Amino acid sequence: MPGGGPVVPAVPPGSAGPGLAPSRTARLITSETAQSALKLAPDGRLPELHLDEDETKKKADDDQSAAMNPLVLFGLLTLSVAMSVAMVLIDWGTPTTSRAEERGKARALIEEKFFGGGSLDRTKPLEPYQELLRDAQREHFRGNLRKERELYRRVLDMIRAERGAGDRGLTGSLTNDRLLERQLLILLTEG
Repeated sequence: MPGGGPVVPAVPPGSAGPGLAPSRTARLITSETAQSALKLAPDGRLPELHLDEDETKKKADDDQSAAMNPLVLFGLLTLSVAMSVAMVLIDWGTPTTSRAEERGKARALIEEKFFGGGSLDRTKPLEPYQELLRDAQREHFRGNLRKERELYRRVLDMIRAERGAGDRGLTGSLTNDRLLERQLLILLTEG
């Protein structure tokens, strides 16, 4: 051989030469292969994905309708109507009149209508119940509340005593008697 070095005979891969150990080559060993859930189409192609919008919408609507119980919807509707009615019927903005304001109005009405107001004849002397009402008002302004209440009770007793005596009543009409009695009860209530 020209060129001078030792000659090595060619060894085909995977076989060992005379007196040599067989060569080792790396091989990938996999575990059992997984079965694919995809089936091939008759023409040998993989299946294609198609969106069906009608089914998607229908399924979403079914999920929503199944999620809300009809009894819950009825309950919410009933609650809503009840709250609306309550908001309309309850007077939220007007504060209630205080007891002192109510009593002040009762005193003013008694004075105007029964012993000092416009419709009374000034030439006639006051009736005994009118004098008691006038004296009760004076005691109120003096701060003698015990005496004021005592005088109002006497007038109330007079109204009740005259109730069965006829159509005139104490004040001249049964309607005025009832009005005066209501005002006196307002003034005599505690609180």
